[in-house]
Amino acid sequence: MSRMIHFPARAGIAFLIAALVLSSAVIVSAQGPGSELEQAMNGDFDGTEVNVFGVWVEGEAASFETALAVFEEQTGIDVVFEGSSDMATLITVRVEGGNAPDLAVFPQPGLMASFVADGSLVGLSDIINQETLQENYIQSWIDLGTVDEQLYGIFYRASTKSLVWYPVPEFEEAGYEIPQTWDELIALSDQIVADGSTPWCISIEHGGGSGQVGLGHHFGRIGLGG
Repeated sequence: MSRMIHFPARAGIAFLIAALVLSSAVIVSAQGPGSELEQAMNGDFDGTEVNVFGVWVEGEAASFETALAVFEEQTGIDVVFEGSSDMATLITVRVEGGNAPDLAVFPQPGLMASFVADGSLVGLSDIINQETLQENYIQSWIDLGTVDEQLYGIFYRASTKSLVWYPVPEFEEAGYEIPQTWDELIALSDQIVADGSTPWCISIEHGGGSGQVGLGHHFGRIGLGG
């Protein structure tokens, strides 16, 4: 019999929306008073097209487009979304080919950071109101979208994808307690090793997804104990 341990701060997949430096529609400040959002709500960008490239396809893509519909109606901005399960590969091809979208939905902070290192992303610290950001996000989420003290990405969505499973009988027999923190998890892993067992095993299959091998993007399970 197995049960799962859920570590909310560490298990799951999150999606960052970042602006690419080759874009033109959404990062250039318009002339006139008020923030870009206020100007957008006033219709100053009516007729502007914004291209978004991300990992969502089929049902998830339809849900994202539904969420955008209200924004489009209120601002007159046409948001064109393109989704691909191979986004992590194709975004590199598009940027190198000079065909970058205005916004990219990155499925992992590390991929976003690699584009920052290449100079391909636009810093958002001076574009997005920081007080509003801090009112809506705890600092850890802001930090995950920040590289070298500059904000580059805003989390749009986070969902649980990976869980830690453990064998109940073996845990009870060994007298192990379920860890509640990361430090306790590491300590337990070290104890299992000291007791002569292997604490972790993993099975991975990403199919036609973006291939986050080892991170459990589409299918990933980590077994503790055994």
